[in-house]
Order: sequence, then C-alpha cells, then structure tokens
Amino acid sequence: MGARRPEPRLGSEKAEELATIFRRGEWTYDHPLEVEALRRLGLPINTDMPHEVEGYMRLFPQPQTGRASVQCIPLPYRSPGRRARAPLPRTRGGPVTPP
Repeated sequence: MGARRPEPRLGSEKAEELATIFRRGEWTYDHPLEVEALRRLGLPINTDMPHEVEGYMRLFPQPQTGRASVQCIPLPYRSPGRRARAPLPRTRGGPVTPP
C-alpha cells in the first residue's frame, strides 16, 4: 500500500480491509465511487460544500459531451502497420514453449 495510511482515523484493521477492497479494481473511470457505496464501506463521507466553492465552480461549466474521455482498447492490441512476431523455432516434440 502507499505511504499514507488512514489508520489513525479508522484503525489499522479497517484500513487494511479498505485497502484490500480498493486494490480489487472494482472502481474505474467508468464506474466511479459513489457516496452511498463509500458510506456502506464505513468511510466518513461529507458532501457539504461551501457556497463560495459552489459559486466558483459555476464560473467554469464543463461540456456535456455524452462520451467517455478515455477510450478502451481490447487486448491483445496490434497497432496498424505493426508486423506480427516471428514464430518460435520448432523442435522434434513440437513448438518451443516460451519461458
């Protein structure tokens, strides 16, 4: 786990449980953390925002494009124009297994 641990506030056992949950990779850019899910995990979530911050954020509206900002590319991916790897040499028993 990273250098900062939430142990003082949550306790070491709860911190380790949360680290295990977050390392599983369930939450990504297309499946974000939601307030209720975080509360169910026992995290002290506060959604209150000062009116000054809310007003400041309204000065910079974000475009609503309706499309993801990150493109998923299925694996294995071969870029256009890239040649396939040369086949492995054969032995009497069949193809060589890579190490």
